[in-house]
Amino acid sequence: MNAVGTRWSFLVGEHTANDLNDRPVFSSIVRMSPMGEEVEIFADGVRNSMGMAFHPVTGDLWFTDNGPSWPFEHPETYDIPADELNRATQPGQHFGFPYIHASLPDPLIGNIAPEGIVGPAHEFQAHTAPLGIKFYTGTMFPEEYRNQAFIAEHGTEATTPVFGVRSRVHGDRITLARFDEAGDFVSYETFATGFMRDLNSNYNRRPVDLAVMPDGALLVSDDQAQTIYRISHTGN
Repeated sequence: MNAVGTRWSFLVGEHTANDLNDRPVFSSIVRMSPMGEEVEIFADGVRNSMGMAFHPVTGDLWFTDNGPSWPFEHPETYDIPADELNRATQPGQHFGFPYIHASLPDPLIGNIAPEGIVGPAHEFQAHTAPLGIKFYTGTMFPEEYRNQAFIAEHGTEATTPVFGVRSRVHGDRITLARFDEAGDFVSYETFATGFMRDLNSNYNRRPVDLAVMPDGALLVSDDQAQTIYRISHTGN
């Protein structure tokens, strides 16, 4: 996964859960110059980031982060830990993994997290699986959507044992993260639903990523139906 900045390309390293002996490049977002001469870790402690986007005004890097899956069969651990929306304001920040998952210390590592960890700007419901994120910079949608972020939530994995329990199926929709004029996160809401047919075992559509077209329409990719949807606005 990569996103292009002004003079850097940003790459996400893979992760190995609960392993403190990995090379530093793992569990990180790495940036490099366009020709690859300069390579450095930009953000550390990143578990499983699938989407990145730069705020159109502040230039801050926002990224989604998928939390680990703790024992599903135990009622106290199914709905934790949360997935994350994170904000990187400068190089060298640490976002917690593998010491902390959202706001929960890792039970296998203990309380040995480094100082200065940056907590998430927003915690998603566990297993929501937020993937692509895109700030809206078009003019087709009403002004209230300008510089706000759409997020593709891939949804609870069909391998989790929640069949027949609709209340435990999360995500599988497009949500909207709202920001104020200073670029700070202020709220989170559902934008588009109806991707899921009924229960967790019957996914027929799963959103993955987003793009804003030159005319301002929003494109949504779907890796289950192998389809791209176009969402447009025609006025009141």
